[in-house]
Amino acid sequence: MASMSGTKLGTGPNFRHDVRRKLGPVPNFVLLALIASNGAWALNASDLPQLVALDERVVAHMQGPELVWSPEGDYLLVAGYDAAREATAAVVPLDGRPVLPVPNLASPRLVCAPYGGRLACWQRGAPSPTGASQFLLSIFDPRLGACVPIAGIPPFESAPPVVWLPDPELIGTLRQLKEHTVLVLYDPVAEKLAPLVVTVAGVGTVLRPATGVGRVIVGTVELDGTPEYYLIDTRTGVASNVPEGERAATLTDAAASAPPGTSQRSGLVAICRQDGLLVSAPGQGEPRRLLPRGNLGAHGFTAVAPPVWSPTEEHVAYTTRADDGLADVRLVTLGLEEIVCELFYPMAEKPPAPGATVWVCMDLQLDAKGRVIEPKWNTLKAQLEVTSSPLEAPNGLLVRARSVGLGEEVLKRLTGIADPPAEMEDDRNLRFGPAGTTPQTVLRSFTLPARSGLLAWSQGVSTGQVLSVRVTRRALFLIGAPAGD
Repeated sequence: MASMSGTKLGTGPNFRHDVRRKLGPVPNFVLLALIASNGAWALNASDLPQLVALDERVVAHMQGPELVWSPEGDYLLVAGYDAAREATAAVVPLDGRPVLPVPNLASPRLVCAPYGGRLACWQRGAPSPTGASQFLLSIFDPRLGACVPIAGIPPFESAPPVVWLPDPELIGTLRQLKEHTVLVLYDPVAEKLAPLVVTVAGVGTVLRPATGVGRVIVGTVELDGTPEYYLIDTRTGVASNVPEGERAATLTDAAASAPPGTSQRSGLVAICRQDGLLVSAPGQGEPRRLLPRGNLGAHGFTAVAPPVWSPTEEHVAYTTRADDGLADVRLVTLGLEEIVCELFYPMAEKPPAPGATVWVCMDLQLDAKGRVIEPKWNTLKAQLEVTSSPLEAPNGLLVRARSVGLGEEVLKRLTGIADPPAEMEDDRNLRFGPAGTTPQTVLRSFTLPARSGLLAWSQGVSTGQVLSVRVTRRALFLIGAPAGD
């Protein structure tokens, strides 16, 4: 169930009431899962200065893990080998449920369904009468935790590639018959083998979806070692030569020219290197460091493979090398961080107007007559934008301004720390997850005192002082959702 704490959102009535008014009465856990599945927020380069990692957890530990997001973005599929070199795979739900291992797995070759969250995989069957290994094409349903062999399909002598095509749905794989390869097609909606049977020459080595509806590419190797590629229409059974563009993608396995770690949605690029996890916008300067931040991400960052974005961009998964030679797969929940400073100006002074730029610094540059010219830029701590009109306060006026600069560790430069002390109570806090598991933090708001001596300078007006810094970090799937006062 959902776990909420904090002084305002902790009881959650306003938050739940506003959402229930739209969705109807639902349990807390279902409520948050529905919000998470909305995926309405779209990142762009302008969000980069506020992008943060809210939560990070290890979700798998294996050798050579391959990371694949389900098309609907509701789970991460991780497949590889364990320490004994046995195939292993795990489904990582994003709704807070525990990681689900795929039972009796015989191969790391798995494929996600285009809809509904299921996946096709290979399980070990009973040995043949000659004692040879046999493999069963099976369907795993993460919602039920069950992996069931597909009825009516005889065992295979190996675990060849598998595809799951949409519109109409078909599961396809390859069966070897001496010097020929048969494309086997199964209709998961009708729950029976498709009547179409296509046979091509050679030993099947490649099977992947092609451009266009209901088409696949089958790659084989002839007896003399010559590779051949066939474009097969699963509706008609017609096999033809593969167009040059499709064949090049098959040979290079590089249908996309974007750099590794690129989000297909926004074009932002995630990079894992020894100094941390970073995200950049191509052609827009230095990347933003997401991890480590305080105690979050306090581990080695030797990358095993490029990070992968979820389809909704609400999460990033990446792998780092572990001490035992295997790899840790890490799942990061992304959010936006708003830093708002409270600025004080004496009553007789003129504070900046809404929209004005404020530079926070430790010292000012003076002219020969002692008048302020500008900040001493080597003491600069943050760039702010005024968001409120002056508010009356004892002996002066208060102005609120939010951080808009591109620099890293703005909070640490303003307060001296990257995160509040563990014992400090948050202004707001929202976490969720099933009972018995570590809840995920999806919203956190806290206020810290500013470092002593911080000055707030703005062109043409008085110089103020920074009193406090309020930070609000919200998961991307909460952006736009009511979050309480």
